[in-house]
Amino acid sequence: MKRFLLDLAKAPSRFKVLGLRGFVSVAIRTVLFDLRNWLWDMRHGVNTRQRIPVSELALEGLPNSENAEAYTASTPALLDRLGVLNLDWNSFVFVDLGCGKGKALLLAARFSFMRVIGVELSDKLARLARQNVSTYRYSDLKCRNIEVLNGDAAAYMFPAERLMVYCFNSFSGAVVREVLRNLNQSLQQHPRAAYFLYVNPVWESVFVECGFMRPVWREQSYQVYAAVTMAGDAAKTPEQTPATIPEPALRRAVSHRA
Repeated sequence: MKRFLLDLAKAPSRFKVLGLRGFVSVAIRTVLFDLRNWLWDMRHGVNTRQRIPVSELALEGLPNSENAEAYTASTPALLDRLGVLNLDWNSFVFVDLGCGKGKALLLAARFSFMRVIGVELSDKLARLARQNVSTYRYSDLKCRNIEVLNGDAAAYMFPAERLMVYCFNSFSGAVVREVLRNLNQSLQQHPRAAYFLYVNPVWESVFVECGFMRPVWREQSYQVYAAVTMAGDAAKTPEQTPATIPEPALRRAVSHRA
């Protein structure tokens, strides 16, 4: 209801910018997006849908709090992107940086990962994520080893197993740069396969700068990267991946947590 009232207050200015057809189109997409998230929550016994602005995340005094983004739920279609790689996930650890209320963790746990780990700066969101993991009422999880860590993604030390890193544009380029620096250091110490699924890739230029991650799949709303120095693990190339992948209804200019 709070989000609805805020959107209603912004309606006149949006109407002026978008015109009637554009305004109606955006309004319909927004309603459908919220409805899908509400139905998913009701079905699975969790609460992931409500947006929380940065001002309500209780981040005062925390490192990189100025680089945080508001929490907005993602859609189940996002983790379908894992199928692009056609990998055996039994030997991989899934890491969600900026895991929010944990929806992406639950979606990832439908795959047979060794472990599923969420890293979240906001203690408020981390507690909600743990609660959602505990109340999830479907038996479709192939991975039951789910952990939510309350901490700064820029300081996170990656586990030594093969990695599937996930980020739904949860923070600014400064944090992305630190994350990639730490990932590169971890790969130098323990050479292994590492992939990075970056949704709403506002800071893709930082990946270009880092020099050790190359894109293996591109869409407007996400990029899949692979580490270029993966001992014993050949990265999938675009030619090895499916020709078409369903595209989620995402707005590139909006930042999200999963």
